[in-house]
Amino acid sequence: MVGDGDDAFTLAIGTPEPTQYCLSAAKLRGVLSWFDVDDPEYEALPVARVEHPANEGLGAAHANDSWLLLDGHTRAVCALLAGERSLRVRDATSDDDVDLAVYRTCRDWCRERGVNSVRDLVGETWSAERYEDEWLGRCERELGGG
Repeated sequence: MVGDGDDAFTLAIGTPEPTQYCLSAAKLRGVLSWFDVDDPEYEALPVARVEHPANEGLGAAHANDSWLLLDGHTRAVCALLAGERSLRVRDATSDDDVDLAVYRTCRDWCRERGVNSVRDLVGETWSAERYEDEWLGRCERELGGG
C-alpha cells in the first residue's frame, strides 16, 4: 500500500461522516484516471474523532464517539465503487490545521441534505462550475474559506 507511516488504520466505509455533501465531476475524473479499482491504493484519508456530548471532557475515546471524514471524499467514493468495505484512514484530530468547529458545521450541512455516509455521496456529483459556485461558494460565504 501507499506509504502513510504507522498511523494508518481502517474504518468501515459507512463509519466516517462526510464533511462535504457533493463531489466535483472534474475531481472525480482526475481520481479515476489513477485509481486502480482492482487494487485500490491511496494515502490514508484524514479523519477526526468527535466526542459524543455525553463524553465531553472525559479525555479517552469512547464507543459512541464518531469520526468525521476531513478530506478525500472523492477517493472514498471511488473505493466504495470498487467494492471496498473499509477505508484506509489516519487520525488527524490533533493536526494543527484541523478546526473541528468548521468540520462540525460542514457535517451538519451534510446531515441537513441527507448525506450521512460515503454511500450517500453516490449520485451527488456536480459539474465543476456548480461545485465551485454552490459548495465552495457556501464555504467561502459562511466559513470564510473553502
